[in-house]
Amino acid sequence: MSDDVIDLTVSSDHEDIDDASLSQLHVAIANVPEARLRKIVDKLVDNDHAVRHALLKELVTVKKQTRKARGPR
Repeated sequence: MSDDVIDLTVSSDHEDIDDASLSQLHVAIANVPEARLRKIVDKLVDNDHAVRHALLKELVTVKKQTRKARGPR
């Protein structure tokens, strides 16, 4: 058995999209019905760890407040 490592990642997985495609994506997001967008987000969260962590950070994680910002107890 060989000790060679096989890279199973697809190089296109990490390529950026061009500005025109990004613009079209923003238009699609702005116009898709909310229920469909929620289903898409749910599917992405279930299938993509990076999306899961990004949305967790944006939607769930509460930043710690400083004592000064909280005020006296």
